[in-house]
Amino acid sequence: EHLAAIEKALEGHEFIVGDRFTAADVVAASVCSWAKLMGLTETLPRCDAYAKRLLARPAAKPARDA
Repeated sequence: EHLAAIEKALEGHEFIVGDRFTAADVVAASVCSWAKLMGLTETLPRCDAYAKRLLARPAAKPARDA
């Protein structure tokens, strides 16, 4: 249900709120990333692509490596 809400919010948008990266994206990308790891995003293409896109950001690398 929560993933479906993120999926819908991403429809036609690159970010969750507005047209730039915000703290909301940190939270939503975390949820989508964990869901992806658990195999829950197979039917949620926007959530899946969103997680991939935000994890590819240069600032995400230090967090992944920690």
